[in-house]
Amino acid sequence: TRARMCTGPRIAFTGRPIELAFHPKDRVFAVLNKPNVFLATASGVIEGTAVPLGSGVTAGSRGLVWTPDGNRLIASTERGHLQTFDYQ
Repeated sequence: TRARMCTGPRIAFTGRPIELAFHPKDRVFAVLNKPNVFLATASGVIEGTAVPLGSGVTAGSRGLVWTPDGNRLIASTERGHLQTFDYQ
């Protein structure tokens, strides 16, 4: 069998994505960027959703996960920090 890669829509934003996590209930996903976390859909970035990581903290190469109920997003950042975000 042959594997095929299909191209889909592209989302433009400033920065470098490190991790992304799909919301368990809504059609959004969170993107962990070097200095912040923001939300997006297949149509693009949702304006006004970018939230900076803590003072002096950058994402590095860590992780991002939604709680099972989708009410909170947890980002693991450099130096072992966890930062939580409420989803509204």
